[in-house]
Amino acid sequence: EAVVLAGGYRQMPSLVQLWREGALCDASVTASEGGATETFSAHRNVLAASSEYRALYVRSTSPDRSGPLTLDGISPAAMSQLLAFVYEGQCSLPSNALLVPVLEAACRLQLAP
Repeated sequence: EAVVLAGGYRQMPSLVQLWREGALCDASVTASEGGATETFSAHRNVLAASSEYRALYVRSTSPDRSGPLTLDGISPAAMSQLLAFVYEGQCSLPSNALLVPVLEAACRLQLAP
């Protein structure tokens, strides 16, 4: 049974669409846990606005930084859902099994509701 986490701030629909298309993304976030690794594209301003942890990272890097922010111990599945929450204000977890990893990652990244 799917679990919906809601209550976040939804970005402008055009920005969400750009993110979904990977257009104008200027940041990469690599999530890695248990041998599974995936790199996600995002917008630096959205990342910085949504998380104190990511705001510190974005402020400490030059605009032309080519390397991704690497987050060990956060599964790609959890990171995918967190980005959906950041951009769309909610995410739909396919099962209860992903609930704890998503909430732990949100806490670790100091994700703003």
